[in-house]
Amino acid sequence: MRRACRSFATNSRTGGRASPTFRCVFDVPAKEAETALLERATLAPDFWSEPERAQAHMRRLTVLRDERTIWRELAKRADDLAELVDLAMLEDDATLAADLTCEAEELGRVLAEREFELTMGGEYDHRNALLAVHAGAGGVDAQDWAEMLLRM
Repeated sequence: MRRACRSFATNSRTGGRASPTFRCVFDVPAKEAETALLERATLAPDFWSEPERAQAHMRRLTVLRDERTIWRELAKRADDLAELVDLAMLEDDATLAADLTCEAEELGRVLAEREFELTMGGEYDHRNALLAVHAGAGGVDAQDWAEMLLRM
């Protein structure tokens, strides 16, 4: 991936550990730690005493679990593909190489989608938005442009 996560960068002041001051969407270990923390909180006897807070808590937990699952599955697919490529190179099998090329392209496509989600992802993505496009001044060209934007 072209996008590097600063949370994985080491810092000499922290003894080579990841710096806690940097975070990003791609930080799977931090998401797993947050998931574990949220799961422990759900075990509290008074967890459902405030239903609105508990529901928000469970929504966040679901989002974290889904993200973690997506990235772990992609990592497993990449590892499996690398092993199959090694086997194909040893056996010098052209048909297997063609299949692996297709699989690598598919994995690249999925990773590109995830990269786009990381780039465009943000704190408020789960919320709905209303967007109005008005042509304003400019005549027919402005109206055409506004219609094209609405179709997008």
